[in-house]
Amino acid sequence: MGITARRTAQALGETEKRFRTIVNNCPFAIFLKDPDGRYLFGNSEFLKWHAAEQPNSVVGKTSTEQFDAKDATEMMEQDTAVLETRDVDVRQVVRKYRDEVTRHLLAIKFPIFDEAGGVASIGCVDVDITRLKETENELKLAMEEAERANRAKSEFLASMSHELRTPLNAVLGFAQMLQFNPKHPLTKDQNRQVEHILEGGGHLLDLVNEILDLAKIEGDQLALSLEEVDAAEIVADCMVLAVPLGEQRNVAIVNELEASGSTILRTDPLRLKQALLNLLSNAIKFNRDGGKVSISGRVLEDGFLRLAVADTGVGIDDAEKSTVFQMFHRLGADPTLAREGTGIGLTVTKHLIERLAGRIGFESERNVGSTFWIDLPLADNENVLIWTDTMRIGIDAIDKDHQILIALLNRLSHTVAEDPAVDKIIGELCDYTRYHFRREEMILDLSEHPNREEHRLQHRELSAEMSALAKRWQGDQETYTKLVRFLRTWLFEHIITTDAEIRTYAKGKEQEIDKVLAHMR
Repeated sequence: MGITARRTAQALGETEKRFRTIVNNCPFAIFLKDPDGRYLFGNSEFLKWHAAEQPNSVVGKTSTEQFDAKDATEMMEQDTAVLETRDVDVRQVVRKYRDEVTRHLLAIKFPIFDEAGGVASIGCVDVDITRLKETENELKLAMEEAERANRAKSEFLASMSHELRTPLNAVLGFAQMLQFNPKHPLTKDQNRQVEHILEGGGHLLDLVNEILDLAKIEGDQLALSLEEVDAAEIVADCMVLAVPLGEQRNVAIVNELEASGSTILRTDPLRLKQALLNLLSNAIKFNRDGGKVSISGRVLEDGFLRLAVADTGVGIDDAEKSTVFQMFHRLGADPTLAREGTGIGLTVTKHLIERLAGRIGFESERNVGSTFWIDLPLADNENVLIWTDTMRIGIDAIDKDHQILIALLNRLSHTVAEDPAVDKIIGELCDYTRYHFRREEMILDLSEHPNREEHRLQHRELSAEMSALAKRWQGDQETYTKLVRFLRTWLFEHIITTDAEIRTYAKGKEQEIDKVLAHMR
């Protein structure tokens, strides 16, 4: 053997030695299987899990010889998936090994090809994520406790709001009777004092009403009534109520939407009026005496109507802009301007608009003015869904999942195809859809639904089509539009037609369902 050949052999030997050192010291179980399912190789961690001192005690055996029937079947299913798809397969599993330790694993399997392009063996890496799962479970329990506390808070606020509103209305009613009692007219001083009662009571009633609305939204108790409405008519109704408020401050209110013609929205007219009136009220409140407020509208390319309320008021400092929609934040640095504000109105408005599948934002310059805008979907916008009670099937876990999926879908609909955030939203949507399907299938099994296998098959088909569209998505507008419309169509139809049947079989098993779902991520 020549010097060059000896050096090459020596280098190869050193490379193999380094490779074996790395593999055997890796904290993951690394092993190979042949296409028939027999073990060909296992590193030190793999042998330790199998309570094997020598490779020969495992090599040559199958999963059936090393695991119980359930785990062996699951492993062979994953092997088959790798062989059939010739692609990587990643799963989270729970397995008990020969060392009697039960582990949560991230099981990764991938094909290893020969020179002819066939699958020569299956490469496998099992990562022990038990500690991570324990941390996730602790976090999940903490989040569930926080959700329970939040629901209790919302229920308390809703209850107290009702309790406060009834006596407040009585106080205001009696104060008005004092003012307009012809038999016993008030003196000038008495009338002024009653005016203070009415002003303070009215302000408190506004606060109570806003707290009640916020509690309803957070407690998922806000009922929406969707209709096809003309935006111009909604704005005109709001103008009737806003103009007298402007006259008190000598603020002119101009309706610039009148010249835009008819624009049809599918929305809740009452909640839209509430949102617009709050924006108009703020625009007047934080304006200058003799200032101007205008409301305008324009149709956007993505199927939304933008309604903008502009003022010539004090504006918003840059330092305050990030907290504008936070609860109890008061606009404006001058406390005399903000004395009437509750600090809840914009928070409620934001929640309302988002529940109506819309979006809200603003632009502002200090001492120049502010423009707050809301975007709402047109009636013919096929890319959004608005959650209403007609979609509620009566199982809290499934209803919550559906609301999250609809919120993610609407986030996607609000984002243009060129936006870098699209990939992240699509990923979140696909991941949560698969997670929801697993939860729903557990409920189907627990409730012994007669069509659960058909339901599972539908899940697989929907998931496959969704994944295919997501993979084809590479910034292409046409594929993006197809994906959004596909998601909207299947989600709505699946909720209304297929999922609605689950309630009948799950009735009376709510506690069992909660217990089973608590053990999965």
